[in-house]
Amino acid sequence: MSKKTFIDLIVIVSLITLNIIIKSLYLGDYNIDLDEPFTIYHAQGSLWDITKLLWIENNPPLFFVILHFWIKIFGISAISTRFLPMLFSSFAVLFVYKIGRKYINIWAAIGASLLYTFSNENIGQAHDTRVYTLFVLLTAASMYFYFSIIDAERKRKYLVGLTITNVLLMYAHFLAIFVLFLQTLYILSIPSIRKKIIKEYILSSKIIILCYLPYLCIFLIRLFWSVHSGLWTPKSEISYLYSYLTAYCNYLYLTENLFLGILVIFVVILFFTRKKLKLTVYQIMIIGWFIIPYLLMFLISYKIPILTPLYMIFFIPGFYLTVMLAISYVTDVLADKLGKYIRIMGVVMTILCLYYMLKYIDLNYSYGFQGAKVVTIVRENKTDSTAVFLVPPWTSLTFTYHYDINAFKDFGNYEKHLNVNNIFVVSTVKDIDTSHLTHFSNALLLDGWHDMKIADPNKTILHMLKQRFGNMDTLARLNSCDIYNFGPITLRKNNY
Repeated sequence: MSKKTFIDLIVIVSLITLNIIIKSLYLGDYNIDLDEPFTIYHAQGSLWDITKLLWIENNPPLFFVILHFWIKIFGISAISTRFLPMLFSSFAVLFVYKIGRKYINIWAAIGASLLYTFSNENIGQAHDTRVYTLFVLLTAASMYFYFSIIDAERKRKYLVGLTITNVLLMYAHFLAIFVLFLQTLYILSIPSIRKKIIKEYILSSKIIILCYLPYLCIFLIRLFWSVHSGLWTPKSEISYLYSYLTAYCNYLYLTENLFLGILVIFVVILFFTRKKLKLTVYQIMIIGWFIIPYLLMFLISYKIPILTPLYMIFFIPGFYLTVMLAISYVTDVLADKLGKYIRIMGVVMTILCLYYMLKYIDLNYSYGFQGAKVVTIVRENKTDSTAVFLVPPWTSLTFTYHYDINAFKDFGNYEKHLNVNNIFVVSTVKDIDTSHLTHFSNALLLDGWHDMKIADPNKTILHMLKQRFGNMDTLARLNSCDIYNFGPITLRKNNY
């Protein structure tokens, strides 16, 4: 083993270990919530159940399938289910480092890897039982194999790696199409790359298309549905070009955001030195990995809103690598003109970027939802003669996970368990049997996602219950749920 290989091995092991430590510290400290219960619940079903889910789910099946086998071994606790995405997030740093090391320099590789490690958004996704950390891992691996095919004499192993990774990518998330588009764009627009790998890439693409054919119909249906019905994300505004990117700078204040300042200086110097451009084709592709999907998603979001830090996460390693490339390039150009000691400036800029990332790091970063607290409030205010209504239906899995874990584990039958306890999942007022309400002395309404006005936007259920029971009292206003009581009983109401 050469000295360089040994140093790389030590650095890689250290980076992965650091990621695992940082992202494991508070893995089970907050509620299973938001989309996690949906993912965990359906991963419990059979593989055939997962297949049936695909027609209504906005993500392909890969993560559900992996989680299906994972929870058979480790169960569905917060720690066990989140440990899997935490591992995906931690091992993605391997490819961030290898790309930076091979195509920029070791300093840029370490710097980009640490920026990735200290990112709150990455920590948050590592604490979320969803597909996104797998998406990042596969994207980073795909870009590494793609670059390696270009500069390797023996391409076979990298071709196999690229093909397998891209097939998995397409079955991990719909936005993987941006990764394949980017790689195809490079081949079409850069003659030197086209000459080197066009045959290999065509072969790889044929295999990917063949492997994706069984899912193509579902993909087209979900694409049509997204275009026709829209997504939960807002349409683009020009301010999002800056504000969304700050999510990956740990939401630094404008005056502290060295990342964007460095990129501006980088662009200015590139403009004035364009005739003596020192960037390699690989470095240009690293910049493209960040900037092309970002701008393309921004433009598409005027029609189909897809620009959000959550969906942007697959090209964020490219952003960190671009920041470190900018620092290296700027210092190299200035050192040529002002002397070698100017390279110290690059060290200072890197340290400052890491300092500000660490200044605002949140090792217990979460999205702040409170499923367990909702259940606590219901238990404190529910009697045998209380009817509980959950609106909209997709909040019911979060509620069930914290209310009755055994009901949650009974795949396909959890609503029956809730109904036995006078808890009903409803979408509109038509779902409520008003004649049945005579059996209850009061009712509780859990109005989830009220701000988004997705379900029952006119609050017809609330008005009907108020008319039926008379008194209405607001028990709690939480960040994802309003809880109301209707009826005359004395409540054990706390300050929430």
